[in-house]
Order: sequence, then structure tokens, then C-alpha cells
Amino acid sequence: MRKPDNCQVCGASGPLTNEHVFPLSLQYQQDMKNFVYLCANCHSQMDRGVLREFEFVRVLADLMRASGSYNEVLLEPDVSDGSSGSRLRPDIIARSSGGSRKILIECKSEMTVAQNRLDDAIAQLARYQEIVQADDVILALPARLTTVQRIKVERAGFEAWDLDTIAARFSSNLETVTHPVLRPLLLAVAGLSVTNAVPTAEARLLSELRLLPAGQSHWVAYQKLVSRILERLFCPPLSPPISELPDAARANRRDIILPNYAESGFWAFIRTRYCADFIVADAKNYSSTVGKPEALQVLNYLKRHGAGLLGLIVSRFGPDGTCLHTIQEHWAHEGKLVVILSDDHLERMLSVKEAGGPPEDVIRQWIEDFRLAQ
Repeated sequence: MRKPDNCQVCGASGPLTNEHVFPLSLQYQQDMKNFVYLCANCHSQMDRGVLREFEFVRVLADLMRASGSYNEVLLEPDVSDGSSGSRLRPDIIARSSGGSRKILIECKSEMTVAQNRLDDAIAQLARYQEIVQADDVILALPARLTTVQRIKVERAGFEAWDLDTIAARFSSNLETVTHPVLRPLLLAVAGLSVTNAVPTAEARLLSELRLLPAGQSHWVAYQKLVSRILERLFCPPLSPPISELPDAARANRRDIILPNYAESGFWAFIRTRYCADFIVADAKNYSSTVGKPEALQVLNYLKRHGAGLLGLIVSRFGPDGTCLHTIQEHWAHEGKLVVILSDDHLERMLSVKEAGGPPEDVIRQWIEDFRLAQ
């Protein structure tokens, strides 16, 4: 493969530099499959793990064309509403290979999905469908949707294409993707890799998480796995975890504590806003949701002049209603905040981390959704 004349992400001409899709530190070979040529701007974006919406649209459209299952794949066609004068431009309109079905796709570039943004996207799809009358209306995202989010999209009458769906639907064409964020992300989700590549640390942790059964008999293994996952995701800037540290009264013992000495970014904000010099985490390998007692265990440990006012509960299936109500009451009256992370959240953070993005965005979105719902 010769060096291209234009940036392989945005198409800009000018000076180009080559960048590894996968880092050599993880033993990826110096072959051409492990290089993309980028302009200075896209090189900077790759370093920050940024994915712009038009890039995602173009990659998805290219995958659709290469698959042979779609014809007339159009980007941002004008489907203006003549009655109202509104100019509408959905991201992609296509036909099935036989031409019998009209397909409309709206893409969002968020690698984590906030509930209010999902609602806005569903409303946008409804508006498009009213005008276009497509047979299949699809919301596409470079993220992993939770089961609840997927059901919400489907109940509105639409399809959801998240990372897993896209990777499965276009698995035979994923090697053609050159985008520096989407390529490793899609290959990882599909369980593929470049030639002679070894699995990333994130992929290995994700595999362990999926294979570990829920239930009391595996609680020790789950606690250790969660500690390793949190360390991989957030250290640095957080310091490595301290396990099972009791408070002064020795009445409350928490599974994992991560010292927070971050001087900038998300964790520095968390330390300042929530007095969180330490991030407290409990791991619950339950076969069902966590409830009020589990919330109180963490809340009782949180103290303004102790560990701080923010904690995490990491569980397989998230919270029940009593857990959320307890957290809401203590937030309103004491300013303590407990974030509940499920397996879905851990998988999304590992995927974002593997792609070079900020996994803490998943926690930021959880906090945003929780506080805006009060």
C-alpha cells in the first residue's frame, strides 16, 4: 500500500503523518494494516479518542455499500417537508438490495448514551418517518445500548443499531474500516483483530466479565475482577485501588477505594464538587438487582471529612426502585451521591477505553441523567 495523497479520515490534502491503529506496546506488528495516514487535525482527534458524527455516518454508509445488501445509499438527502417548509436531512437513506424496502438511518456520534439524548433522537426519527414513510427506520450509534434503552427505541417503532448490531451485520467488511476510533472499536466488539494482534487488556477483561457467573458463590472473583477493571479504566489519573478498608469505627468496610489526586479533568471536578478525595466502590455479584440495604451500606461510609460524598455500586443488573429512592433521598438531604454501574456500563467503558476515548464519560452521563431527573 502506497502512502495516500489525502487524509484517510476527512479526505483533506496536505502534509500527512502515519499513526498506529493499535499501539506497538501491545505487540502489534509494524505492517500496513496497523497504519492510517492522517492530517494534523485528525491525528490530534485520534489522540483524544474523538469521533465526529459525519465520520460515523460515512463509515456506516461505506459498510452498507460494501455488504451488497443495500442499494442507492444516499448521505443527507433533502427530504424537505413541503407543507411546512422545513428542511430535513436524515443522515442516510437507502434501499434494500432487492429495492423492496426503503431504509432511513439517523446517526448519533455519542459513545455513551444519555437518556434525554435518546428521547430527542426518538422524536427526531418520528419526525423523519412522518415525512419519508420509510419501511425501516433506524437509530445508529457507536455505543452499546442497554436492554432498557433498546426496548425504548423498539417500542417507539424503530430499530436500534448499536456497536454489537453493526459489528455483527457487517462482520465480513470490518477490515475495510480505517477510521482510527471506529476500526479498533468494531474489531474488538466483533472479536476480530488485525494480523498477528494479541487481545487488548480491555478485551481480556470484557471476556472475563461475560464468562463469570452471577451469584453469591462467585462474589470474591467478581470483587477482584471489578477492582482490576476500575484500575484499568481510571488509573491513572486515580491511584491503584485499596481493597476492603474499614472506617474508624470498623463498622463499615468497603470493597474498593481508589485515591483521587487528579489535578485536572473529570476526576478533579469530582473531587472538588463531591469532596471525593477517595472513590468508594462496592461490588455486588447478585443474580438480581441491588436494593435499599446495598445503597445504605455505601451511603453510611460516605463522609465529608472522610472518604468524601461520592461512591459507586457495581452490580450485574443495576438498581431496583428502593435503591434509587434511597439514593435520591440522601442526595437531596445530605448531598451524598451513589452511582450504580451494571455490566452494561462496564462493557461500554471498556469499549470506550479500548478505542482511546474517556471511559469516565459513562459515569458523567449517569450523574447527568440522575440529577436532571430530580
